[in-house]
Amino acid sequence: MRKRLKTKILLGFLVVICMLAAAGGMSIYEFIRISGLVKSLIKDNYNTIQAGKSMLEALERKDSGVLLLLLGEYQQGSEILHQSDSSFIVALHVAEGNITEPGEDTILRAIRKQYEVYSHSVNTVPVSDTSGVLKHYQQVIHTSFIDVKNRVHTLINLNQKAMFDESSQLEQQSRRALMPGIVAIVAALVFLLMLNFFISRFFVRPIVQLTHTINKYQQNPRGALVANIDSEDEIGKLATAVEKLAEKLS
Repeated sequence: MRKRLKTKILLGFLVVICMLAAAGGMSIYEFIRISGLVKSLIKDNYNTIQAGKSMLEALERKDSGVLLLLLGEYQQGSEILHQSDSSFIVALHVAEGNITEPGEDTILRAIRKQYEVYSHSVNTVPVSDTSGVLKHYQQVIHTSFIDVKNRVHTLINLNQKAMFDESSQLEQQSRRALMPGIVAIVAALVFLLMLNFFISRFFVRPIVQLTHTINKYQQNPRGALVANIDSEDEIGKLATAVEKLAEKLS
């Protein structure tokens, strides 16, 4: 099957373009996939961690409100208790709607249950008995407060550990994602070297040989001009035309 010179060169470059396109396509695919994983990681674990921090802040404010109540500042203490309670419940709902890690639902149920115990202990403060108030705060309220904080810290630590583990996995995946692209690029470079070799052997060398034969014929036009180029493309046709022209001139 005859192939024109233009077709041969075009086919060679098409192979290189396909290799580079494959490398680029794989790199883009892996980049989009890893970007999606990173976005999911930030959206899920980070939001839960922020919700946990909001719960801790609400707990601290609620504890301050309890102390104000114990000091007799009933109006200010009640306002702080109401605001902190609303903030805690909102943050808890955010965390409950964003469960992504194993065991997270169990921790959140424990937080809600322990917070109800803590709120109940705050609402049952014996205001009339000063000594009883302090004892109730130390033995009941503060103990429940610490229990809720510890469970919220457990929730935060779980998501922080998950972020660290997933970031390590993403790092490994990003390294593996580079390999197909690197292999395709190296293969394309090797093919380019091979293409350069074949261009030199089958295109450049015959032209140099033909030029040398013509120059030799010019020095001794009495002999026959034989290019000895075995090719069916444009170069072979050119050599045949030159041989016929030299034969006609002689």
